[in-house]
Amino acid sequence: MINSAASSQYNVLIVDDLDVNRLLVRNALKAGDYNITEAEDGEEALRCIENNEYDVVLLDIMMPGIDGAEVCRHVRKDMHDDLLPIIMVTALDDPEGIGIAFQAGANDYIAKPFSKYELATRVKAFAERRRIEKELIDKKEYIDAVMENMRDGVITIDEQGLIDSFNPAAERMFAFTQQDIIGQHIKSLLTIPGHQQYQAYLNAMMPLDNVAKVDVVPLELEGLRKDGTVFPMDLLLSEMTLGDKRLLIGNVRDTSRRKHDEERMLYLANFDDLTGLPNRNLFKDRLQHSIERAQRAQQYVALFYLDLDDFKRINDTLGHQVGDDLLKSVAQRLNLCVRKSDTVARIGGDEFAMILEGVDDVDSATFTAEKIIESMNNSILLDQHEVYVTCSMGVVLFPTDTKNADEMLKDADAAMYQAKGLGKNSYQFYKPEMNKRSLEHLLLETSLRRALEKEEFLLHYQPQLDVQSGKIIAMEALLRWQHPEKGILPPVDFISLLEETGLIVPIGEYVLRTACLQNVSWQQQGMEPRIVSVNLSAKQFDDPGLIEKIERILSETGLNPRYLELEITESSIMRDIVSCVEKFRVLDSMGISIAIDDFGTGYSSLSYLRQFPVDTLKIDRSFVTDATRSVNGLAIPRAIISMAQALNIKVVAEGVETNEQLQVFSREQCHSIQGYYFSRPLAVAQMTELLAKYADMPEK
Repeated sequence: MINSAASSQYNVLIVDDLDVNRLLVRNALKAGDYNITEAEDGEEALRCIENNEYDVVLLDIMMPGIDGAEVCRHVRKDMHDDLLPIIMVTALDDPEGIGIAFQAGANDYIAKPFSKYELATRVKAFAERRRIEKELIDKKEYIDAVMENMRDGVITIDEQGLIDSFNPAAERMFAFTQQDIIGQHIKSLLTIPGHQQYQAYLNAMMPLDNVAKVDVVPLELEGLRKDGTVFPMDLLLSEMTLGDKRLLIGNVRDTSRRKHDEERMLYLANFDDLTGLPNRNLFKDRLQHSIERAQRAQQYVALFYLDLDDFKRINDTLGHQVGDDLLKSVAQRLNLCVRKSDTVARIGGDEFAMILEGVDDVDSATFTAEKIIESMNNSILLDQHEVYVTCSMGVVLFPTDTKNADEMLKDADAAMYQAKGLGKNSYQFYKPEMNKRSLEHLLLETSLRRALEKEEFLLHYQPQLDVQSGKIIAMEALLRWQHPEKGILPPVDFISLLEETGLIVPIGEYVLRTACLQNVSWQQQGMEPRIVSVNLSAKQFDDPGLIEKIERILSETGLNPRYLELEITESSIMRDIVSCVEKFRVLDSMGISIAIDDFGTGYSSLSYLRQFPVDTLKIDRSFVTDATRSVNGLAIPRAIISMAQALNIKVVAEGVETNEQLQVFSREQCHSIQGYYFSRPLAVAQMTELLAKYADMPEK
């Protein structure tokens, strides 16, 4: 029989085989304070205890079946509950029963007849103690769970420096078990310097009340693992009193990863990760110190600033890994060209710089510059590729040329660009007029960025003449810049800047669109449809969206694709033959003609040429010029024409400027010519007049 009253603060189980006894106990307890359950025998009592939580059990000793003592023993031994308060209710004259009750594990007894007040007082005291014990157990379990799962180690240390507790994270960190380390001195976990630092901190903080009250900055110490391994750690101390026991709580964190990251960040702040050389930041600092030493010693400092020639071509052709390996090889070669006391740095990309202190004169700097140029001229074997790379270099002397580090870098950069402009693979000493050219270069770049927006670009057209008929069969669109101050500028004045800045892609799209629109306009004026030829730069050709852009422009302008020819230089094609073949085939399927420009200057062969759906080869003007200058000058053009005829490819001779050249290429059965002999590039109005003039002319 189980009988429960309304829910209250404490849960009490009354166990007695007599109804009257249970009633007496119930009446002794205030109904408002207790949630009372009744059981009339030992078996029922055990079921209740097994399935419910009680704060107190009132248990009669003498019951039929399982008596109270047996119930108590079962709770303590079989249920492993040593904390459940059990009060035995027994007869006043039964000392033997009282002894048996305590031996079975009872907490207290009360004799019949009992005082209501005494019973209520004892039950409440035990119930409150039970609740407090449960709360403490819950808190301990919570704290144990927190300690178990903390990533940081937690160690408690007594006033003698002995370790009192050691959580699992600390075990993992130091590789000691709790059995190994509890009771050992804290110095077992620290190196000798680490313990000295720890002790000095405690001495400064005495008495212990001051620990962690001055600041909360952790101690940075060296920890010592069981196997003797040393590792960096942070130790944050606080003081705790537990009864009459005073302890230090140490929060320990392994800072190995953080220290490694800090060292890595410090390294990357000053060194180049690829080559291991000082970077621009450290280089400027060293340059400043070199200048200061030179001022005191009244000596020269030489700064060499170099850039690899055509590094991008190698990077694009052979891949970035080969490019990275090349930069590392260059770094090694540069270090071999200078003394160990000198500085070699990678400034960025393919730019390097060197500081030489104690330079005697210009001749000493010249000797080093020539040594560097010579070392770069030797081939480098990278991933089974024999690579040749040259450099352009600028040289500045302190205090002859400049007075501070920033000026030296700026002037050396200007001298380097001068060397590059003079043909590369050379060096130039700084001269004051170089800065003027650098400023002009910068101003030109700024104006160039605004030119497209301000519609300062325009196209001129140079006609191509059929050698046999004498008719204009095509015209090449050539970009011009209507500079607001300098007038019309040819591409040679700004095309390299377009490449450097990446503006070649949007401006190239402008050229294509404008040329298509103009060709449509001429056809709408009733002129004979002709091909317009548009140059594509290597960057344009590499653009993944090139085909889509061409399709869109043709659709928007309405030009029939058969009247569009795209020119790409031979050297650009050879950078990535597979990709070029794929794009050429797509363009060919669209009906667009393909021309290879500057043919003969690259590395293509007949086997490669057969793969391309090419319509036209344009013989480079240098071969056209040589054709009439020497007996052997015609050999290459003749071979190109013969090869093209065999492959059914048309040939255009570019740069024809004399009648003699025209006659030579006519005899060689070259398909068409282009050059100043017939017409220089013309503005739209002039080209329109020329087309109208030739419209009704009979064939030659």
